[in-house]
Amino acid sequence: MMIACFIILLCTLEVICVGHVKYTLLHSAVPKGAVCLDGTPPAYAYSEGCGDGSTNWLVYLEGGAWCDLEVETCQYRSRTYFGSTYYEFPYNGIEFKAILESDCQLNPGGRIYNVVMEELLGKGMRNAHNAILAGSSAGGLSTILHCDRFRALFPNTTRVKCISDSGFFIWEGELAKQSESHFAQVIAANGLRPLLPRSCTSKRDPNLCLFAEYLVEDVATPLFILEAAFDMYQIKSNFILTVPGLDRMQWENCSKSLEQCNATEIGIIKDFGPIFKKTLMKLGNSSSRGVFLDSCYLHFHFYSTYNWISTPVLPNKTIQKAIGDWFYDRSTFQEIDNHLYPQNCYRKQLAGLIIYDNIMCMV
Repeated sequence: MMIACFIILLCTLEVICVGHVKYTLLHSAVPKGAVCLDGTPPAYAYSEGCGDGSTNWLVYLEGGAWCDLEVETCQYRSRTYFGSTYYEFPYNGIEFKAILESDCQLNPGGRIYNVVMEELLGKGMRNAHNAILAGSSAGGLSTILHCDRFRALFPNTTRVKCISDSGFFIWEGELAKQSESHFAQVIAANGLRPLLPRSCTSKRDPNLCLFAEYLVEDVATPLFILEAAFDMYQIKSNFILTVPGLDRMQWENCSKSLEQCNATEIGIIKDFGPIFKKTLMKLGNSSSRGVFLDSCYLHFHFYSTYNWISTPVLPNKTIQKAIGDWFYDRSTFQEIDNHLYPQNCYRKQLAGLIIYDNIMCMV
């Protein structure tokens, strides 16, 4: 799938997901060809719920970019956590925090996806009352791609919704040539063509059908799009390549925080925001779709490998409140921040999505 080893994290809610949760290696997936880049079995981390939480499920897809047609890139990833459950694999488990955090005070590959879903259904997910598919970055894009398939796993009586965090990779303007070439390689290298919806491939170049702007309109399941207008990953990986004479290596410091950006770099970041907002605003209105687009300079809002962010407020709601109201159908939420300049949203303490209140502690 998108991420070479497609590690799945999940937690049935109302459970003490404290500390590290050990991975389960799925050896039964190997004969089915559902393996990591180096042939090792895929893995997932699972924490069982109790009480009301035993019928509420969250499946979280990690980010980590993609393997493309460059052999060296795939070989490198096959020797890391993103392509193997042997090299650099954390056998002591992974810390369940942020979107998987249990403390309400702190947090009020296609084949691999299929075999893990089959495993989870057997563990009781088929009996869920509420179910969420969520993911960040490449996992966020995978969430959009798999959202309707995830919905199809459950009866109509189950409340099923999807949350994509930082997965809205855009194809727009001068970015188009660079982004399309990269995504075409991703589709070819990972054999994604059969997974792309015919509703998209039948009316445009299939290589465009991995861009969220061409996928979202055909997603029937309620979907929440959580994004930063000044997405540092998209700026670093694609947008700066469209700026004549810019040395990509010199961007490394600026890619870490706004404080390390000079005036020229700030100007480039500022130019990206309107392009991203314009692309997102092209989507048609849908009462089932939620949108929270802040003006932060970051990539990932929850379960990030970066420092934890403060929770932006749009217009008077935090991310927790906005998604909570949307998930429980208390109100719709489609808000886009109008700041013209990137905002520094980093803080050291934990912030993010609150996952309880039967399925979420979002107030």
